[in-house]
Amino acid sequence: MINVFSIDFDFWVPEDPRWDFGHCEAPFFMEELWAIRLSQCLAKGEDLRKLMRIADEHSSPRDFHKFIKERCKIPKSCKVAIAESHSSAFYFLERQKDLHIINIDAHHDLGYNGSEEGDVDCGNWIAKLAQKGKVARVTQVYPKWKKGKNMEADPSYVDIDLIIEYGLDKVPAVALSRIFLCRSGAWVPPWLDNDFYGLAISLACLGNATLYGFDGLNQLRRPTLDMAQIEREAAQFREMMLKMNMKPDIGVIET
Repeated sequence: MINVFSIDFDFWVPEDPRWDFGHCEAPFFMEELWAIRLSQCLAKGEDLRKLMRIADEHSSPRDFHKFIKERCKIPKSCKVAIAESHSSAFYFLERQKDLHIINIDAHHDLGYNGSEEGDVDCGNWIAKLAQKGKVARVTQVYPKWKKGKNMEADPSYVDIDLIIEYGLDKVPAVALSRIFLCRSGAWVPPWLDNDFYGLAISLACLGNATLYGFDGLNQLRRPTLDMAQIEREAAQFREMMLKMNMKPDIGVIET
């Protein structure tokens, strides 16, 4: 089998439905909406930058390359891809076969609500490869913060050999042929882009790297949020809440 690490940066970023204003892989959801989320949380007395932070895992994003080198064999022929969307993994792997996809991700990407029958996207790319007979096995590694809180649909409708684990310490030790990393900017905030940048650069050094959805390494970081404007909008929203006798409803997710 061809062993592939497919890593979504959202693995390290806890999510909570109360912070969810919707997700779509479009610039508005990857950039502008984060400013709106942050301002509304500040208005309710919580700083989303402190809630959505890097979770405590067996390895941090910046040290993940060390974890890979210690755990796996990485030949010089190993190919690496860095992308915005996880959908790009389909195109990175579609010419391969007998794949063992080790999906280090907060989501299984085997399709949701029938999406496995639609076009390739970030939520069904593994199902699409499986439909083409490319996949021999999937090891789905969820983050520890999701254990006991996993609301994902059962992916048993996809006819593949599927193993589900929680935590990086459960990642199988294998000889790697491919490494794929995506940011998933609609799911992870821009204030964590420095962590993503460090992860991306360190993984790119492990093999022959290709970029998908980025014109250059400078695009691995999104524009800095205008905190002065965000705080003004938070104050306006807080004043509106007080006039309407609204109460805060933001909580901290345990990591």
